[in-house]
Formats: sequence, structure tokens, C-alpha cells
Amino acid sequence: MDFVTQTDNTKILRSLNNKTLIFSGENDLLMTKDGGEELSKLIKNSKLVINNGSHFNTFTEKDLVKIDNYLKT
Repeated sequence: MDFVTQTDNTKILRSLNNKTLIFSGENDLLMTKDGGEELSKLIKNSKLVINNGSHFNTFTEKDLVKIDNYLKT
């Protein structure tokens, strides 16, 4: 657990140029909405989608449209 909580990947994330779609659940207690926002700020070419999901159901079938639209850009 120390590896996961104490590893700083900020430099790597800032250097990514990949298109990245990030889903963050409003009710996710483990990977919070704030964490998703922070991740999105670090990755230049990212788009953040925040929905009402929680940790194991971050996105639902209705979010598939968002994925499809993102892949078309």
C-alpha cells in the first residue's frame, strides 16, 4: 500500500501527450472527484467526466455516449 500512496507520478503525468478520458464519480470515496480533477489538470490532453457514480460503478451505460463522442474527436 505504501507504494501506491507514496509514489509521485506528477512528472510522468505532466509529460503525457495521449488523449485521456477520465471518469470520476461524485460519490467515489476511494478515488475522489477532487483526485479526478487533479489528474485531469496534470494530463494536458485530458477530458474529465464527473457523474454520480461511486467506486465500482463510476460510469453507466448512459456514459457510453460520452466515450463514443470523445473517441470521435
